[in-house]
Amino acid sequence: MTDDSISSLPIQLAIRLTLDSVSYSNPLPNWFDILAINYSAREKVIRGKIEEYLNGTPPKSPYEVMVPKKNGQMARWVVPSINDQIVFQTCVSSIAEVIDEMTIDKARVFSCRYNRDSNRLALLENQVSAWKEFQDETKKRCESDQCVLQIDLEDAFRSVDRARFIDFLRKFSPDGISVKLLHLLLNTFAGAEPGCLS
Repeated sequence: MTDDSISSLPIQLAIRLTLDSVSYSNPLPNWFDILAINYSAREKVIRGKIEEYLNGTPPKSPYEVMVPKKNGQMARWVVPSINDQIVFQTCVSSIAEVIDEMTIDKARVFSCRYNRDSNRLALLENQVSAWKEFQDETKKRCESDQCVLQIDLEDAFRSVDRARFIDFLRKFSPDGISVKLLHLLLNTFAGAEPGCLS
């Protein structure tokens, strides 16, 4: 893998998006202030991680926590390292725009829309606005026609066929780096579990 291929990845954007996101859940040690992080040093570390992974070093398994579900059973919740979250976000950010342009029907998809703001601190548009737009459109359709609305999101990520999902993504990553890394990370994060873990 060439240095140019890795240099073209949006690592700086991924660092900003990930660290802004994790600052809310505060998995960083108490002595780190999000504003005091050396982004250049972090980028160097992430670039090194990507090179290691592309050269065959497997990612470390994520931290796992068993959390109770409403039905009384336990669910496995995985927490990858911050650096692996940044690598993952780098891959997603590198193909998100083209996937959004080529596959999303804006008249039918209201959530998880790609954020096109160049100063973004989030990959997706505001979900509160998206939810309101979805509610308004649903109300309009149900007032004008007979309709049935069914939503079933239980185990949505577990039901994804990981191999087919990766094949789908390959169409949007000409150099293949992003999809190769995503495949590696998803397999590590999910382990023996089916599908893609949320």
